[in-house]
Amino acid sequence: MYSDGIPEAWTRDGIDYGEERLRRVLETRAGQAPRGIRDAVLTDVKVFLEDALPSDDMTLVLIKRKA
Repeated sequence: MYSDGIPEAWTRDGIDYGEERLRRVLETRAGQAPRGIRDAVLTDVKVFLEDALPSDDMTLVLIKRKA
């Protein structure tokens, strides 16, 4: 689960991070520990934003399910 602040994070040029980019990060990290997935998403958003500040709060909740 995540707040809209992640996919709607805007660069200074007005480009948003987007659902598709978030999905790609999540898919490449599937199977990892929740902490690793969290770190990957937040790092990718930070890299995407470059020096821009987030325009909204960013909340990310990961739940590990036992198989």
